[in-house]
Amino acid sequence: MGLQKTFIAIAIAVVFATFVSYGLSVIYEQPEYDFSENDCNVKYDCYKPMRECEAEYMQNKTSSDGPMMVPGPNDCYTVLQKDPAYKECMINSDICNEEFTKNSPQYSHARNTFFILLFLGLIAIVVGGMFLKQESIGSGFIGGGVIIILWSIVRSGVYVYHLDKYVKLAGLGIVLATLVYMAYKKLDAK
Repeated sequence: MGLQKTFIAIAIAVVFATFVSYGLSVIYEQPEYDFSENDCNVKYDCYKPMRECEAEYMQNKTSSDGPMMVPGPNDCYTVLQKDPAYKECMINSDICNEEFTKNSPQYSHARNTFFILLFLGLIAIVVGGMFLKQESIGSGFIGGGVIIILWSIVRSGVYVYHLDKYVKLAGLGIVLATLVYMAYKKLDAK
């Protein structure tokens, strides 16, 4: 494949991936995140002892009775980190936040977007395999499909980490198997 065909293939890949990804965001808009719905930080106010310690430090620091041995702000945090109640509070807060995240509309949207883009990327790779006689078009669609699949992981952001790890692994394994099959059967046969 010559230089012109290479650049055409790259251009097709980038523009196609951008078109599909942006098109999906236009058709399937992401819901707005409402922070007020998550009451985990109110329910588990793990930093309350640290704020109280810091308030005591500031109050005693301004006292005119002479120097006092009170902890500094950094000492408050160090003491808090060693407290078993703080550690338990943070674990419960994380569990609460994870439950809230998994039940949020943003999570459903990110999960659906991940699978839609994964599927569209796989289709693009297969379609690219059909156009291998026109090298720049076929290579462009294959490259675009790979970019779309990578974008599916990036686009779904933090929510994709909450998806079942075996489902993600299986999805990416299917894509990899398709690419290897195409390279073996289509490209080598050419």
